[in-house]
Amino acid sequence: MDYAFQRLYVELKDLKLISENNPDIGKYTLGNAKKNNKLTAPSIQKEIIECFAKEVTKMISEEIKDNVFGLLVDESSDVSLKEQMAVVVRYIDKHGVVKESFIGIAHVKDTSTSTLKQAIVYLLASNQLSTDQVRGQGYDGASNMRREFNGLKALILKDNLSTYYIHCFAHQLQLVIVAVAKKHTGVKTFYEYLAMIVNTVSASCKRKDMIREAKKERVEKEIEKGEIKIGKGLNQEVSLVRAGDTRWGSHHRTIISLLRLFLEVVDVLRYIKKEGDVTQQRSNEKEYGNRFNEVTATLQENMSGLNPCDRFSKFDTSKIIAFSEMYENDFTTKERGCLLGELNALYHSVKKDLIKTDVRNRMGDDYLNNALVCAVERETFDKVTEDNVMARFQAIKCQRGEIIY
Repeated sequence: MDYAFQRLYVELKDLKLISENNPDIGKYTLGNAKKNNKLTAPSIQKEIIECFAKEVTKMISEEIKDNVFGLLVDESSDVSLKEQMAVVVRYIDKHGVVKESFIGIAHVKDTSTSTLKQAIVYLLASNQLSTDQVRGQGYDGASNMRREFNGLKALILKDNLSTYYIHCFAHQLQLVIVAVAKKHTGVKTFYEYLAMIVNTVSASCKRKDMIREAKKERVEKEIEKGEIKIGKGLNQEVSLVRAGDTRWGSHHRTIISLLRLFLEVVDVLRYIKKEGDVTQQRSNEKEYGNRFNEVTATLQENMSGLNPCDRFSKFDTSKIIAFSEMYENDFTTKERGCLLGELNALYHSVKKDLIKTDVRNRMGDDYLNNALVCAVERETFDKVTEDNVMARFQAIKCQRGEIIY
């Protein structure tokens, strides 16, 4: 957000210097300006940011026009515990470049599937886009709203059969890595014992307090003996971290936290053994059906025919044609009949030429959304002209003064 503010208000920061060296500007600024027409009030500044944000999203929607795009949604709750959805559109521009553009944050009062859908439909409509243009949808399957997202994807798919759902590939990869690692007897046993230890010593507040107090006493003794250093940020309170199969690096953080609290954990385990309070652990089986369904597998398999790696070495017309058949409403019989010849022509063209394809704080909802759009979409933001912003600003309402550029 600082990037946007730097451009928006650089004139304000240097206004005094500019006015002193330019009489034509100086006679309209600072002491010479009208006391009630400086356009520097917080409300005015927010309106200017809103104008920039609207111009950014307008340029994105104009680039998409009537073409199709993919919809990416993720939960983004802030510190005020407001439920929000960050919405990104994935599309191909006129130069054939794949782009992912952030178009805004949708705040929802509740997380029912109908409310989530209405928020997305409204956000798309405000940017002259429609769910009829959506050809794919993706959500964070590990978020706090994963159940609601499952209902949302079904609701959107009901209205548009071409909005195929593809689960987060990074999440899939993490699940696969964990599943494969557990096939190794030694690794499986190690992590089973790790999970059992963490769950056992963290099963009650009493045990957590025992670890915390024991760790505190050990640190105090080591400081008295001069065995550890003291200073700002050192010797902070730590706790055991539970591993999660859907979170990158969580297993590593669990091991590190156990090493730091190893002596205290051993003491608690001895206490549990002595008291005879050994908790039986339950293993939760993962549901893979929703993440590795047949439609998703077929869709990804057919899409692989368009893989641009190694100069389209895996180009496969049969897969691409099968891919087009999954979107029956987007191709006429005549277009599909000509598709094979056009694909062969495309293949010879790309083989001839080398193609490079590297491929809350206390802010109000509107203010946060507008500032984020400006900050995230920096490339588009730099293309926004001051004339368009000024025209939009004057059109918001009857202003007492005009922005002079």
